Amino acid sequence: MGVLEALAAVSRYIPAVEKPARRPPLPTRLAWTGIVVLLYLIMSEIPLLGVLGYQQQASQALASLILGMNIGSLMTLGIGPIVTAGIVLEVLVGGGLIQMDLTKSRDRKIFMGAQRTLALL
Repeated sequence: MGVLEALAAVSRYIPAVEKPARRPPLPTRLAWTGIVVLLYLIMSEIPLLGVLGYQQQASQALASLILGMNIGSLMTLGIGPIVTAGIVLEVLVGGGLIQMDLTKSRDRKIFMGAQRTLALL
């Protein structure tokens, strides 16, 4: 068993969101979108404990504006690890360091499981 298969095996114990049986109605989707936007705005203002405060320089302020997050807030821990895990695995597969064919369902399932596990690490 390779490293990716081991990571994919661990991902079976990570909770996942199931696809709904039917598509939710538009008012329900809009309500959930509003709730998520509100949570995003609240979480972007809550500082992380243990992270030293700092004065934003012009380049850091520009990066915060472009990335849409306050560095040192709860949003720093938001989607960043998930995106980073996906990018690292995509680069390894694209560069040929990991031999996978993502058009095959088995390889894609292993890839997604490994990505979920790496996001937690």
